[in-house]
Amino acid sequence: MPRNGDVQFTHANISRAHRELGYMPTTDLETGLSNFVKWYLDFYSPSTKNPASSSSSSSW
Repeated sequence: MPRNGDVQFTHANISRAHRELGYMPTTDLETGLSNFVKWYLDFYSPSTKNPASSSSSSSW
C-alpha cells in the first residue's frame, strides 16, 4: 500500500524523446538490466587485489 506522498503510478515513456530528438534505444530492457546487475556486483564487490603490491604503483 502506498504511503502518503508516494507516487502511485510510474512508467517510462520515451515517445517524446523519439519524436523530438529521434532517440531510439539500442539495448532492450532485459539486456540493460542484466548488464547493470553485472556491473553493480563487480563494482561494489570487495576487491581481492592488493593495491600496495601492484606493479603499476610508482615509488616516490
